[in-house]
Amino acid sequence: MKKYVFILLFLSGFQVSFSQKKISKEEVERTFLENNFELISQKFSLEQSQAELIQARLWANNPNLTIGEVNLWRNNPHEEMPYLFGRYGKTQQVSLELEQVIETAGKRKKRIALQQVHTQNAVLNFEELLRNLKFSLRSTIIELEKIQLEEQLLKNSLDIFEDLLISYKKQSELKNLSRADYLRIQTEYIQFKEDYTSLLSNKNNLVYDLKVYLGDTTEDSFEIYQPLMVSDKLSRKLPMDLVDEALANRSDFKLIKQQKEIAHKELDIEKAARIPDVTVGLGYDRGGNIMQDFVGLSISFDLPLLNKNQGNIRKAQVEIEKSFNEERKMNNEIVNEVNRLKKQLIIYESVLKEYTDEDQLSVTEMMNNYVKNFKQSRISLIEFLDFSDSYLKSQQAFLNQKEQYLKTFEELQFIVGKDL
Repeated sequence: MKKYVFILLFLSGFQVSFSQKKISKEEVERTFLENNFELISQKFSLEQSQAELIQARLWANNPNLTIGEVNLWRNNPHEEMPYLFGRYGKTQQVSLELEQVIETAGKRKKRIALQQVHTQNAVLNFEELLRNLKFSLRSTIIELEKIQLEEQLLKNSLDIFEDLLISYKKQSELKNLSRADYLRIQTEYIQFKEDYTSLLSNKNNLVYDLKVYLGDTTEDSFEIYQPLMVSDKLSRKLPMDLVDEALANRSDFKLIKQQKEIAHKELDIEKAARIPDVTVGLGYDRGGNIMQDFVGLSISFDLPLLNKNQGNIRKAQVEIEKSFNEERKMNNEIVNEVNRLKKQLIIYESVLKEYTDEDQLSVTEMMNNYVKNFKQSRISLIEFLDFSDSYLKSQQAFLNQKEQYLKTFEELQFIVGKDL
C-alpha cells in the first residue's frame, strides 16, 4: 500500500552526519543465521544429543573378568598338579571368573526409547532458540529503524534552530532583537541537542546488540534499508485458523507435549526397575578345591522384598499428571495471546489510517512555511515555537505508532511460531 510511503521517504531524505553501512533486513537475517554464536553452540548440542543416543544403544555393562587366588610361591605341605605349560605350574594355583549383568524387563529398550525423545527435544530446543532469537533480532531492527527516522527528524529540526541561533545571536548583539528571544532560541536548541545526543546513544546501543546477533566485530555502524516500510495491511496476512497454526507450530508447546511423553517413558523405566537384573558367571578354579580343575556356573540377583521402587514409580506418575496440566496451561495462554495480538494489530491499523499522505504533506509544507515566515518576521517567536513543537510531536507519534504496529506483528509471528 502507498500509505505512509511519502512520510517515510521524506524522513529518510536527510543525510546522517557519519558514514554507515546500509543493509537490508533480509541481509541481516541471512548473516544472523550463518554467524550467530548461540545458534552455532546449539548445533553442537544437537550433535551431543545424537552421541547420547548412540551411547544409550550400547550395553550398560561390560563383562567382568576376575583373576584371583594366584600364589606367588610354593607353600608346604602342597599337592602337585600337572604342568600348566612346559615345566611350569606344577604347584601353581589360580582362579578365573567371568561375569555378565543381564538387564531384565526390557530396561535397555526403554532407555533407548527415552533417549530418542530427548534427541527429538534437542531439535525442538534449537527451533525454540531460533524462534526467540529471531523475535529479539527483529524487534531490535524495528527499534533501530524507528531511531534512524527519528534521528533524521531531530537532525533537521536541530539544523533549523542552529541557523536561527546564529542569526539571533548576531541580531541580539546589534540590539535589533531582545536578548530574551535569543535565550529562548538557545534553550530550544540545547534541548534539541540533548534529545539528539540521547537518541544517538540509544542507536549505538541497538547497533551493538545487532552486532552481537550477527557475530560482527567491525567498527562499522548499520543503517537499515527502507526503514519501517510496509507494502500492505499486515492483518491481511493472518490465516483464518491462526490459533490452530500456533498450537501446531510452537516449538515450546511441542516441548511441553514431549515432556508428557518423557514422563511416560520414565514411568516405564521405573516400573521395569522393580524387576532385578541377573548376573551370570562362569568360573574356573585350579587347585582350590577337591577337583584340580574346576569349571562352574553362577547366577545372582537381588530379592525385591524390601524395595520395590514404589517411591520413584509414584513420582513418575505424578510427573505425568503435572505434564498434562502444563500442556493445558500453555494451550490456554497461546489461544489468549493470539486473540489479544490480533485485536491489537487491528487497533494499530485503525489508528494509522488517520496518518494519510495528504495530511502529512500538508503538515510538512506548513512547517516549511512557518520557518520561512518566521525568518521574515511574519509570525511571532511564540507561534513558531508552538507549531514546531507540535510538528515534531506529531511526527514522533507517527513513528511510535508504526513501530508498535510492526512490533505487534512480529510478536504475533513469535506467538504463532512461524512467519506469516
